[in-house]
Amino acid sequence: MARRETELRQLAATLPSESLVFTADVRDGAAMQRAAAHFIDRSGSPDVVIASACVSRGTATDRAEDVVAFAEIIDINVLGMV
Repeated sequence: MARRETELRQLAATLPSESLVFTADVRDGAAMQRAAAHFIDRSGSPDVVIASACVSRGTATDRAEDVVAFAEIIDINVLGMV
């Protein structure tokens, strides 16, 4: 799963086994639910899920102008995993 479908499909093509490709932003809960439902319908419940999404922007929490960017980082890096 990734936001950029083209790059994800290119990566999947290099893998030795079949890969399912889902395009979504981890901040979009409905898209995440749809991807999970599609996977479960096709393959059953996964034994393991590794959730990993991360962005960085070089923000400083003491700078008011960085608050919006910092909130987006928290949204993706922390809330996107739950």
